[in-house]
Order: sequence, then structure tokens, then C-alpha cells
Amino acid sequence: MGRLNPDLASSMASYRWVHDANKVFLSPAMRSLHGDVAAQLDTKAYLALIHPEDRPRIKGNCAALLEKGDSYSREFRILRPDGTERAVHDTGIVERDADGRGAALHGVLIDVTHHHRNLVDRKADDGDMPAALYEYDVAKDLSWWSAGAFRVFRIDPVSAISPAAATERRVHPDDRGWVLESINRFRRSTGSYDMTFRVVDDDGSVRWILDRGYAYGPLDPKTGLAHVVRGSLTDVTAIKTAEERVRSFNHVLTDLIDKSPFGVYVLDDSLKIVMASKAALRAFEGIDPVIGCAIWDALLFQWPEDKARDIYRHFEHTLRTGEPYKAPTLVEKRQDRDRVESYDWHLTRTVLPDGRFGVVCHFYDLTEREAQQAALRDANDRLEMAYDAAGMAAWDLDVTTGKAIWTDRMYALLGIDPDTPATADTFFEVIHPEDRDATAAAVEAAMTEGATFDTDFRINRPNGDIRHIAGCGRVVDRAPDGTPLRMIGVNYDVTDRRRMARRLRTSEKRLRLVLDNSIAFTGLLDLEGTLIEANRPALDAAGIDRTDVLNRPFWEADWWNYDPAIADQLRAAIRDAAAGEVQRYDVPVRMMGDTLITIDFMLSPIRNDNGDVTLLVASGYDVTDRNKAMERTRILLHEINHRSKNLLTLVDVIARQTVRRYPDEFMPQFQSRLRSLAAAQDLLVRDMRDGAQLGELIEAQMAHIEAFRGDRLHLSGPDVFIPAGSAQAVGMVFHELSTNASKYGALSNEHGHVKLDWRIEPDQDGTGTLVLDWSEHDGPAVTAPSRKGFGSFVLTSMVADTMAAEIDMEFAPSGFRWWAVCRDGFKIDAPD
Repeated sequence: MGRLNPDLASSMASYRWVHDANKVFLSPAMRSLHGDVAAQLDTKAYLALIHPEDRPRIKGNCAALLEKGDSYSREFRILRPDGTERAVHDTGIVERDADGRGAALHGVLIDVTHHHRNLVDRKADDGDMPAALYEYDVAKDLSWWSAGAFRVFRIDPVSAISPAAATERRVHPDDRGWVLESINRFRRSTGSYDMTFRVVDDDGSVRWILDRGYAYGPLDPKTGLAHVVRGSLTDVTAIKTAEERVRSFNHVLTDLIDKSPFGVYVLDDSLKIVMASKAALRAFEGIDPVIGCAIWDALLFQWPEDKARDIYRHFEHTLRTGEPYKAPTLVEKRQDRDRVESYDWHLTRTVLPDGRFGVVCHFYDLTEREAQQAALRDANDRLEMAYDAAGMAAWDLDVTTGKAIWTDRMYALLGIDPDTPATADTFFEVIHPEDRDATAAAVEAAMTEGATFDTDFRINRPNGDIRHIAGCGRVVDRAPDGTPLRMIGVNYDVTDRRRMARRLRTSEKRLRLVLDNSIAFTGLLDLEGTLIEANRPALDAAGIDRTDVLNRPFWEADWWNYDPAIADQLRAAIRDAAAGEVQRYDVPVRMMGDTLITIDFMLSPIRNDNGDVTLLVASGYDVTDRNKAMERTRILLHEINHRSKNLLTLVDVIARQTVRRYPDEFMPQFQSRLRSLAAAQDLLVRDMRDGAQLGELIEAQMAHIEAFRGDRLHLSGPDVFIPAGSAQAVGMVFHELSTNASKYGALSNEHGHVKLDWRIEPDQDGTGTLVLDWSEHDGPAVTAPSRKGFGSFVLTSMVADTMAAEIDMEFAPSGFRWWAVCRDGFKIDAPD
């Protein structure tokens, strides 16, 4: 549907007549149409604007509409203050309240004065006559049309034309049948008639024609036909288009305003409120009148100025650009109500009935919904708290206001008069001064970290009595930004712990509270071995429900029934425990996923005051990791014993070789090599994977020449894991190489360099050959040693024996080189 043309749009106006308030609210265009009258009139003053001849009909029509109407379309005349008369077309809908009573009329007036021409005598010259008139000779079935009538139908003028022929040529196919039936009916009756139908022009465009006339008699007694029919044709396409726009707009308003649970209000292009739903009117409570109020004034009335200005900018932007706006949830204190309220709202641009742009605001007041949900949660939470903590004092705190709801037991626990307002401040005033800060910190931690508030503290009752209190609680409601809004919890007196313990043993609910908060697997059996209670950790670990195991023999539960021998052992233990003997042993039990864990299991008899066994307490602690640790300790002790023997053998060899090679320098040489062994041993002890990283091993052995690193000493290679059996031999090799280089080789002068590279050459099986390459350059001239000592033994035999390596050395004059090819299957990545 296209937009109204400017002339028509400027002649449209809207109004809202509220029956109970006896008031009519007029839009600016409506006021202009009536001659600049006031924006708000009472019913009597508004009816005075209607032509006296039409006023009784309109009053009666309004009463009928309020009684049982839905929508309406009517025409009447109005009188302006200057005495001029205008004809208007009035279209609108009826608003009904929750009881179905007519509450208001929403309507739009269209000035149709230029469409209402008085019929003139047909004998006048057609050329001077603007009206589209016709006269139909019924007997001859021929019509004589004025030039205006031919123009309305857009048919070339002829002397006479058949109504049926004109209908077949121009009337829309969907309307053609009933129009022909109407023409035939008019021919056989007398009186006025009125019909509106569509015509189709040669270019395919569709227009609406209003046909009004009168059939004159008397009826021919033979044919039953009227004598003559005279009428006028009016092109009412613009009016019908406007009506459709109004109906469409009113239909949207009906859905949004009358049926939507959301609040809706409409702003015109000056951002003034022109329509508002009931929910919107409630939200604007305190603003009178709402209709016609500038949204800026309304916002400034409700919210702080900075918030009002921010909201207003979004209204302006949507009106100007047409971009919808979905606002984040608004949680703000309304200054007119002095309370925090919450809203979801969004804006869209729309076209008003008069063709101008406007803004529609949909909003949902979350405050009432949150209050209702809070009330529902309150009932559920209190019921749950009464079940889980029977006999305890419960509390419910509104964090934002500090106000609380206390049970009667809470007042009694604190020793406070029940008429005293329940607030957080009142509660903290009773807490012992020495415990007040710690308790406040525990509550704050629960609110900020999402943890459960669970602590003990003392209270000073007004009568001077000091009691020890246990308290627990949690946050159950938060704002979208995470701000805590509501906490619930319980407090109970723990001064007499023995009395509390007896109550816990005799109360199923309190026993469950203890059991479910235990770190052990715990259950309660009768003397026949039937499971009476099981705590939540035991049930959750096995992935079973409480109803699966309660009131059944303990040995039939999933923990035990995987192995008949385990079940038989349990039955025997229950029999002995019922006789008064504590039973304790380690046993594997089945958990979720058919996994087995080892628990330290114990059955303890419970005796009454007479010493008779009445119940059995079953408990178990997971000792799987403990047993694994003990096994690993046993293995480690065995490995330490083995390594110690190997180490002592190696020390013996070093001592013998050193004293033979360096009899005069035995202690320095021996101590140096022992330090090398110690460095390797440190790495093995630190690394719990039975070996050491090659890079770390090399760095440990070259600590005494670390000053040359990066300038004259160059080390490079990947991370390679060396088994413990080879690590000490490799460490001795690089200790020997680095010591010789610093004393006699490339590092003994000012220009020499040492380069150590190691790499993995992959094999087909995914492992590889480890290649170690030590080379010296620019040092003193090198000559091969005349005899072999312990150093030669270290460089050739130790690595070759422990790593299945091929060793080679080169004593070139330009520098010494040592390399080893180890084929034991190495990987760059260390093993798990």
C-alpha cells in the first residue's frame, strides 16, 4: 500500500475518546481540522463541534459501538468556529476493558468535503457540470451518463450505455457478479442505494468507485421494474486507501495494545506520546495527561537526567534513521517511585495514519515479574529448606535493601522480639564483636565468589547469654551484571554439640545432612545388613540413585555385587559387627563406569544407653592412591639400592684409575670426578622418570666453564631423554672433555673455540640414532697422548658399554674431535 499523497495526509487527524473519563484527546492535525480547538475536550464540548443535524445520529452510534461494536466507518459534518462546514469520513476501532465493556474509541477523520457534491439537474450542460451523474431507463436497460461519469469509468463518451456492458468492461472480476446482482435488485425496488466496488483501468491499475442513487417508482405492475434510476459516481480510491491504512494501523494497535502482555506507546514525529496501552499508562503513573506529553518530560520525571538523556538519544536516532534499537535490560532507581525497577525495551519506527513517521516503544516491566518469580522461588526454597534443615532457623535476605524475612525460630534463636524488623543490620548487631568481621567477610565471599556461606560464630543475646551458632547460605538470585540480589540460608545453635549429635542420629533428615557433607563414603545399616541410609558422595561415586539401594541387603548393592567372594566377605563382616566387633579391612569396590577403587572399609557398631548394639555405621575412604604410592615407594627403594651399588662400583673404579694416573694429585682429581658423579646423581634424583634430559646433564657437567658459553663455547641440540643407567657415564664423558679443553685444549688459550652438537637421526621404527659431536678449534697444537689412562677409559669405554655406542676420536693438529653414535633407540620427546 503506498503512502498517502500530501494533500490527503494533511487533511487526516486522529483522536481518542475515553468513555469513563468523559474526555476526548485530539492530535495536532485533529485540532487543525476542527479550527484550532483545544487538545483535550470533554464529551459535550466535542459533540458541539458536530453539525446539529448529524449530532443525534453520531451520539446514538457511539452508544451502540460501546455496547457491542468492534470497528466503525461513518460520515458526518462538522462546524468550525468560523461557521464553515466540512464533511468528514470517520474510521476507527473500539477499545474494551478486561470485562469486555467499551472503554474508548480510537479513530481517524479524513476531510472528504471535495467528494460530496450535490446532484444537479441532468438537463444542465454536461461540460459545465463537475459531478459524475447518470440516469438509467430501466425499461430500455440504457443509461445516459454525464461527462464526469465517463471520466470516472475512463470510457469514451457515447450517447447511451448499458449498465451491464459497463460493468463487464470495467468492474473488477471479483466484484462483477455481486455488482450485476445489485443492479438487478435496484431495478426491482424503489428507494436509495449505496455500493462501493472496484474498477480496473486499461493499464491494470485498480480504483474504488462509490455509486449512490435512488430508484423511482411506481413499479410497473407487469414487469415489476422501477421507472427510472438516478445516481452519482465518485472515485473514492484515496479514501479507501486511507481506510485500509487506518484499518491496518488499528489492527496492529489492537494486537499490540489490547492483546500484548507488553507495554506499548506511540510517539509522533515531535516525540510526543499519541497513544499508550494500559501497561504503558501504568508505567507513566503520575504524569497527567499522558497523551500529548513530550517523551523527554516523561523520562525526566521518571529517571535521573543522565539516564533520561541517554534514553532520549535512542528515540531521536530511531525516528531519524529508521534503525530499530534493542536496549539492554534497564535496572535503575526510578526517582518518581524511589525504588529500583527493571525493564526490557526496544524501539521501532512506524508510519502513523496521517503519513508521518513515528516511534513505537515496546517494553516489559520486569519488576513485577521478578517479584512474582521471587515469590514462587521463595515458597519453593522455604519448602526445600524446611525439608533439608528441619528444626533450623531460616532466613531470606534482599541484598539490595538489607531487609530480610526470618522464621519464628530465627527470632527465638537470636533472642529478639518477633516484632523487631528483620534486617541484616539487626542480625549483625547480635553477633559477638570479635566474630563480626569474620562473619561479614564470609558472607561477602559467598556473594562475590559464588561459594556457599558456611561458618560458625557467637551471638550475644539481649539477656546476656552467649551462644555458639552455625550458619550457612547461598546467593539464589543475581542481576544480569552478576550483582547479588537475594540470599537464603539457615542458622542453628551448636552450643550443646552432644545434644545435637543425638538429634542427628535420631533424625533421618539431619543424619542425611551430616552424611551428604562427609568426605567419606558413609551408610547406616540395621543388624540384618539392610541399608537404611547412604550419603551422597557414596551414591554419586557409583552413579546410582538412593532408591536403588535403600531398604535392600547391603551386599546386593552395585559396590559389592560384582564379585560373589567380595559380597560373602561383607556378609561375614556384618555378622561380626552386629555381635559388637569393629570390622576394618581394605577392599576393592565398584564405582561409576565399572571402575574399581580400593577403600579402607570399616563397620562400627552403635550401642544404646544399655550397651546393646542397635545400628551399624559403614564407612570407607578411597585409599587407591595411597596403595599406589606405597607400591611406588617399594619400587623406588629397590631402584635406589640398585643405583647405590652401581654408584659405589663406579667410585671404586674412579679411585683406582685416578691414583694410578695421578698419584701426586689424587685428591683434586678424585674430588673433581666425584663432583661430576654428584651432578649427574642430582639430576637423576630430581627427575622422577628414571633418567635425565641430555641438555641439563651437559650443562651440569660444564658449570666450571660456563663463562665461555656463547662466546667460545657453543652447545646445540634437541631435548633427549637419557636413561638412568647411561646418565652417569655420559656425565663423566662431558666432564672429562670440558676439563681437558680448559687445561690443555681450545679453552686453555685466548682464541680457541669448542662446539658440541647432538642430534637424532630417525629410523624407520619411529626411534633414532643419537649422535654426539665434540670439536675444538684454534687452540694449542694437538698431539695424540703417548699412553692411555682413566680419561681414555671414560671417553671410549664408559659410553660405549652403557649406550651401545660407536666411539671415535681424532687428534688433528688443528684441534681435537670426539664423537659417538648411539643406536639404542632415542626419541626427541621425553617419555611420559
